[in-house]
Amino acid sequence: MIVCLLVSALLGAFGVQAASVEHELASPTVRFDQLIIPAVEAALRQPGTNLGGNIAWGQGYQFAALVEMFDVTRDPKYAELAVRLGDWIAEARDDRHNLRDEVRDRVLPGWSTTGYSEGKRYVWAVHTGVIVAPMARFAAVVRSVPGLAARWGKDADRLLRVAQEAVAIHDAEYRQGPAPDEAYVYCPYLKKPLPLNMQNALAAAWLAIDDATKTPKHRQQVERLARFMKNRLRPMADGSYTWAYWPPLEGPEASSEDISHAAWNADFMVRCFEHELVFDRADVARLERTLSVRVLLADDRICDTVCGEGKCNTYRSAVLRWARLARHFPAVRERLQQMSRRPQFAGDSSSLPFGLACLSLPPAISSKAAADVPSPSETGSEASTAPPCEAELIFPLHSQHNHAPGIVECPNGDLLVSWYRGSGERQADDVAVYGARLKKGSRQWSEPFLLADTPGFPDCNTALHIDHKGQLWLFWPVILANSWDSCLTQYRVSDNFQSDGPPVWNWQGTMFLKPRNFEPKMREGLEHRLKLTGPPAEGSARAERIERLKKLIGDKLASRLGWQVRCKPTVLPSGRILLPLYSDTYSVGLMAISDDEGASWYASEPLAGFGSIQPTVLRRDDATLVAYMRENGSLRKIRIAESRDDGLSWGPVGVTDLPNPGSGVDGVRLQNGHWLLVYNDTTNKRASLAVSLSNDEGRTWKSTRHLEHEETGSFHYPAVIQARDGTIHAVYSYFVKGGQTMKHAAFREEWVR
Repeated sequence: MIVCLLVSALLGAFGVQAASVEHELASPTVRFDQLIIPAVEAALRQPGTNLGGNIAWGQGYQFAALVEMFDVTRDPKYAELAVRLGDWIAEARDDRHNLRDEVRDRVLPGWSTTGYSEGKRYVWAVHTGVIVAPMARFAAVVRSVPGLAARWGKDADRLLRVAQEAVAIHDAEYRQGPAPDEAYVYCPYLKKPLPLNMQNALAAAWLAIDDATKTPKHRQQVERLARFMKNRLRPMADGSYTWAYWPPLEGPEASSEDISHAAWNADFMVRCFEHELVFDRADVARLERTLSVRVLLADDRICDTVCGEGKCNTYRSAVLRWARLARHFPAVRERLQQMSRRPQFAGDSSSLPFGLACLSLPPAISSKAAADVPSPSETGSEASTAPPCEAELIFPLHSQHNHAPGIVECPNGDLLVSWYRGSGERQADDVAVYGARLKKGSRQWSEPFLLADTPGFPDCNTALHIDHKGQLWLFWPVILANSWDSCLTQYRVSDNFQSDGPPVWNWQGTMFLKPRNFEPKMREGLEHRLKLTGPPAEGSARAERIERLKKLIGDKLASRLGWQVRCKPTVLPSGRILLPLYSDTYSVGLMAISDDEGASWYASEPLAGFGSIQPTVLRRDDATLVAYMRENGSLRKIRIAESRDDGLSWGPVGVTDLPNPGSGVDGVRLQNGHWLLVYNDTTNKRASLAVSLSNDEGRTWKSTRHLEHEETGSFHYPAVIQARDGTIHAVYSYFVKGGQTMKHAAFREEWVR
């Protein structure tokens, strides 16, 4: 204190207040005590009421702060004050005063308010969650240590019962959907789902109750709500997430949540990550980017929303409620500690104590869930110690449309790449297929050469394949009437393709396909899709489109035209070749199958996801085939389906956790059995191109790096292979201001890890 007074005296002439200096120099626990103890003692001298949300937004934060500080320090004064505050809050419950919830029309063991419900008393799920989560958390802390249980066990049990009784109010409001692995909380007053922060506050209380009881009673509920949240996050090109305050059931929307409400969502995401629920290290790294890049701006400004645009400093103190991130990112800890010492926060008795308590939590111990990727904000770049990724343009930027590459490694070690070029297949007929070669040991690609040109018709998407005889196959669609639904897939075969210039083709054919069990599988798939997205409103344009689609499903000609290639074939141990195809007519996938080394082809059942196109196929050790697909609809996630009969039939088309803006994906099974996927990891543009690695055959994707990570441009339609020496080669369409080209990147698996 003497030091503080001396510094205050020296600086007084410059207008610095003594209280501000004391605030800056005091230790976090001293400042915590100075803020919270007087505030809680003052509250305890008054009758408790949540009529205007007072308890939830005041003592709820303070209770949470006391419990976190007790967990860190084990100082009994925090436990004793937390128990007194918990009992005071419990005594304010509606059933203790015979107060009736006027919407549900009964007396409830909760805390009603009239402030947000047009004067009617109503118990909001968010208030329940905010108020009782610290009660359950206190019980979890006390029960975890025998010495604490001996002293405060009865108090912990009493508060836990209060929490359990309160959350039970909302059991009937929990609803599954709209996706099979999602759920939301319905609001009887609003007659619609709650905003994200409101339902996540309740989920946080469920999570704390399970921690205290050491049972997974609510785990599935929390997991489904977390999945609902994750599926509505918008990955941005700078590595961050943004999201809306109140997104629709169908998926993300373009608005952005304010940082005060978002603090509950951020805290919930980190808690889920720490419990290994839904959110992984890559997600919390993106969340850290949201805070460090979009919220905490230059010149000490704090943006009002998670998007980083618009007004600033309206919710300054709310940023301290993001402090649980500091356990996982030292840079966040340092930055928020500096902010917490600012004079403008000195009198905050809710957000600041909670932030100080979270900043006192020890750093998270590395675990399986936390060992995936570093934060770009901490490293300054993405994992600088990894082996390098080398990349180059295959030809200079070109004025025409250049798109949809394929790639193979030739038997002699050369790389051969294909793509199509022209004025645009939807209006011009000058579109042809081109190729280029990178000789083994060279760093310079050859000049482009012609691979296929059907006179008077556009030639488009390409895929390359080397068969077990060492022959080269080129697959591509010919567009008959400048529309994708009019195409037929062609193929060429060459056994003379390893010298300079184009291959010498010795066979060419057209695939004529009759999809297997087409009509019943399509109708079944359409019903499944409507379960994911919800039925259309009667009389809406969407309803009319669905009716037209139902009629088109029965059109024999439409079902046999329009199948085109995008990704390379997959060869099964039996020798069966699966060539993934898709139809823009129906927005579904299909496999062209050959059991005689390509001499003849027939069709599988459709992968009827309606919005799921351009499949890439990987095989698990148990012989299950997994198809990953571009999402062409509103779900904005990579789609997935499985086959257990070598590709003849496919199960329902589901949704992964991986984002997709409506662009192509490609995958490869590496020599060690790991899987690698290349895709645009955004939901709204193609300026970020990611590489993700799975060591459990696609069940989780724990490592991600970026081939491109820009604000503008379009880097998309990847094709990826692994060469015999273990090097991974990816090629993709590269569109920037000034032209288009193909880009090639070469890297090892270690670069991704």
